[in-house]
Amino acid sequence: MENVLLLEEAETIIGVNDKTLVEEASGKVWRTTDPAIFYFHKRHWFNVIILLDDADFSFYCNSSSPCTYTHPGIQYIDFDIDFLVQKDFTFEIVDLDEYDINKQRYSYPPAIQQSIERGIHQLQDLIESRTDPFNEQFIQKWYDTYARWKGG
Repeated sequence: MENVLLLEEAETIIGVNDKTLVEEASGKVWRTTDPAIFYFHKRHWFNVIILLDDADFSFYCNSSSPCTYTHPGIQYIDFDIDFLVQKDFTFEIVDLDEYDINKQRYSYPPAIQQSIERGIHQLQDLIESRTDPFNEQFIQKWYDTYARWKGG
């Protein structure tokens, strides 16, 4: 199995993946090992991957461009800044140094930099307020939807 799209609306895409092929801009290709719920937004400058490991979960969030979806893939630009969010919703922001290097290397325009910063603040607000997708009810709903789709 790779990706299962569970919802595509005007603004959001939600699905589950397992053993999904990932191709990085560097050309590196690898495959995921554990199931994950993915949450992509077509207007916000971030995306969220909910990593599922037995009865536990954590979040990996990318600062990114809004996504576009054209079958068979979801496309976005990753702007390096990542949030590592634990089950208790504490979080760490990482890779700011990579962002600073690439901001100079690729000459990100001021409007792009402002959108990235706005996305970071939105992400922090969602985490702190436990707004979807940052709550157990969201995770349970979409995992159950996937289990029904899978027949389990």
